[in-house]
Amino acid sequence: MTLRFDFMVESKIKEAIEKGEFKNLPGFGKPLDLEFMNQPAHIRIATTIMKNANVLPEELEIRKEVFGLRQKLKEIKDPLERKAVLKKILDKSTRYNILMERKGIQSSL
Repeated sequence: MTLRFDFMVESKIKEAIEKGEFKNLPGFGKPLDLEFMNQPAHIRIATTIMKNANVLPEELEIRKEVFGLRQKLKEIKDPLERKAVLKKILDKSTRYNILMERKGIQSSL
């Protein structure tokens, strides 16, 4: 019974692929994020809900801010302004590392 069902599902999927019915799906042609699948289920579920609501987890928001600050740092010539931006990067990196440590994840910025 199960094999027949599996065969029917596979044939329907192949038929849909041949008709191009999957080409308009979000993420079509992009690689899968397999690292995401290595996370615990509760993290994956929470991340998916937040992503669908267009909300970033705090640690991802921090990573985004640090990236922007590092880009900005490349253009700054004034030593005092550079020092201020470097301090922001250090503060945000410290906050990120604390968040990741609380989650039991070995990662640093």
